[in-house]
Amino acid sequence: MVGLSAVEPGKPSVSALEVTAYRAIGAKHSDPAVRNGDSLAERFLGPDERDILKKGGSESILAALPLGTEKAWNSLGIRKPFAFAVHARTRHMSGDRLERADERLAAALPAAVAAR
Repeated sequence: MVGLSAVEPGKPSVSALEVTAYRAIGAKHSDPAVRNGDSLAERFLGPDERDILKKGGSESILAALPLGTEKAWNSLGIRKPFAFAVHARTRHMSGDRLERADERLAAALPAAVAAR
């Protein structure tokens, strides 16, 4: 029997990368009272990950990434409510916990990128 996989082994799924992109969009909001604290999300969207998104049909999300948060959300069409939900969940996570995670990930990120 041949095994089937929706995700290439060792690679992130399109849906995981879409969530990462939504977090990155919300992290750039100009208003600190609205902005989420995920300052690392966009760093996880390198060329390989963006290629996965493109191949997965997520061009609208890729096009939204360089836009300001409000314009990005408005450009997402039917994906906007999900982007808002991801943002709200990220925004309301414990600030201390997210800051500690950011510090740990920032310390580990150079080694992870170098290992590629």
